[in-house]
Amino acid sequence: MANVSLAQSATVTYAIAATSASNQTIQSPQKLRRRGSANLGAPTAQVRLVEDSQGLLHWDYESTHAERGLTTTGIRGSSARGQYRASQKAGSVVASTTVAEIGVNKVNAALEGLDRLLTPRQGLRQYADGILREDYVAQQGLKQASRILLFIHGTFSKGDMYFEEFSATTHGLDFLKAIEKKYSHVVSFDHPTLHVSPVLNAIDLEFALSQAELDSSTPIDVICHSRGGLVASWWLRTTKFKVERMVAVASPLQGTSLASPYRIRYLLDYFANFSKVISMGLASAAAVPSFASSLMMGASGLAGVLGGVTGAFSATPFADAAIGLVPGLNSMSRVSNNGELNRLWNTPSRSLASVKTFVITSDYAPAVGTEALTLWERIRKMPWQVAHNVSEKLFPGSNDMVVDTISMYVPSSSLVTPTGLQVLKDDRFEFQREHAVHHCNYFAHERTVDRLTTWFELAEGESNGA
Repeated sequence: MANVSLAQSATVTYAIAATSASNQTIQSPQKLRRRGSANLGAPTAQVRLVEDSQGLLHWDYESTHAERGLTTTGIRGSSARGQYRASQKAGSVVASTTVAEIGVNKVNAALEGLDRLLTPRQGLRQYADGILREDYVAQQGLKQASRILLFIHGTFSKGDMYFEEFSATTHGLDFLKAIEKKYSHVVSFDHPTLHVSPVLNAIDLEFALSQAELDSSTPIDVICHSRGGLVASWWLRTTKFKVERMVAVASPLQGTSLASPYRIRYLLDYFANFSKVISMGLASAAAVPSFASSLMMGASGLAGVLGGVTGAFSATPFADAAIGLVPGLNSMSRVSNNGELNRLWNTPSRSLASVKTFVITSDYAPAVGTEALTLWERIRKMPWQVAHNVSEKLFPGSNDMVVDTISMYVPSSSLVTPTGLQVLKDDRFEFQREHAVHHCNYFAHERTVDRLTTWFELAEGESNGA
């Protein structure tokens, strides 16, 4: 049953013609089928999602361009040049879609197109009347704001995620009512997460707030999830605005092992299987399947973009570095020589010192005896490899299935501390395994709402910044 919804998400990919940038378009699967691949103006390929006999999902990329010497049929086809590698294990095709192959010089444009598909309404949007509306900020600006609550989302996501999850539970609905009472403006910053790094997102956020004519003295509180925590941290370094509190939920402040330089095909396989796990009804919130859908859409799109470039799906050593073609993922790599993270935390910043910071973390594992646990154990045994074919565990320690738990804290050895961003013991909440909280259901949990209510002092009756 889970595979049905996953298959629908997996086929929501797109094709980008390998012509000039001005001719690059996003196509739906339905249009591709009606028009046929011959009209794409570029060599095409099949991207397939295959389920093996163990229930694991794998991506398969197969070029249909004869000039490259590639097979044109068969799930187990492979390149005569070793440029592509199909699935190692036979299995059933869960989903299949046609994409246009692109060259290395087109990758960034292709990623930008994927970002538009995953996060279609980028910029500032205001939550009002139960929905996020971009026209409010565009038409009215923020010059009348007296207190703002700002949401910043993570990879493959969008601001709607927060409000879908909160709206799915009674305690979440109470939280939404409370923030609308306290804050004059509840705003989401929707941003691309693949073709740019968090640093550029932070620059765009500052510009967007300035364009909205927000007064620099207006107090701002921030809630960020996953990659959004890095966007917020970079923004806090240089912003002219008055940020008072920030809650970072499952944020890879020290990177994530998922974004380390593993071969891109294994990373995308993991996203597909993680989507399957969380679509099995592990969480109580009805909004969780949208998370699974976004992850699958992101993985499907990346498979289409990178599958035919630089041997990303091959067994060649260069495939280990393919993640470097995706700035939004590479910037979160949990490696010692990550220049962006080293610069973020090893350069003193006085602007961080005044921000009261809280974190919410989790160590997750599916419940014993469930089908999800069986699948999770199989996922952990997938052939994760780093450069030079050295096999390692995907996560060396506790994690929420996407981010290492230890990475969700500010580095204790950082030069930013104690003059910058600090997280004290009383300023963090740690979900344990028995809480069954993974990367995509934090905001469905009542304890998360309780922490946010306490940290933002929502129970004190303060209204609209008064």
